[in-house]
Amino acid sequence: MDNNYKCNNPKCITTTEKYIHQKFTKIKNKEDMYRCIYCDHEQRIK
Repeated sequence: MDNNYKCNNPKCITTTEKYIHQKFTKIKNKEDMYRCIYCDHEQRIK
């Protein structure tokens, strides 16, 4: 999922490197839960 959402993990590379686009994958069997492809942080996105 390519979008305007931001990863909530302060150690994620997308937090410090602004040129990297945020990307998430949907977590199976978890409604509205996505995982950052760079740091594997899970977060709810509506």
